[in-house]
Amino acid sequence: MIHTRRGFIGALGAVIAAPAIVRVANIMPVRALLNQCGQTLVVDPISGRLAAGDIITIEGVRAIDRLLKQPCDYLRQFVVTAELEKGATLIPLYPPIIGPGDRYQTVDRLPPRKARIQITARAYDPIPRSTQRLAATV
Repeated sequence: MIHTRRGFIGALGAVIAAPAIVRVANIMPVRALLNQCGQTLVVDPISGRLAAGDIITIEGVRAIDRLLKQPCDYLRQFVVTAELEKGATLIPLYPPIIGPGDRYQTVDRLPPRKARIQITARAYDPIPRSTQRLAATV
């Protein structure tokens, strides 16, 4: 993903809403285990459904500049890779959570205990397009 002033550009070039947009109804508590990392996040039983393609952030877990290995000023976005029903306790993620000290580091720190997960975009949400830019170029 590429960070822009308006949000993030995903793999297909679609602009995804910036993580500053908060939807309070889409916040779930996380039970983070000690030094939890990898492609699966262990959580308290979730209260709703998560679809494959949903984009989530974890409270306090910021993205890392891959070249400089410095924390960015925004939370790391993760894509849920499988359908999850109510009560699930494992969330499969992409990219994997790789903490400090690893050459392939993806986050500035591992998820803290009882951090919150926020859904920033649903897989089925429409992506708004700006018609202002199109009108200016015609």
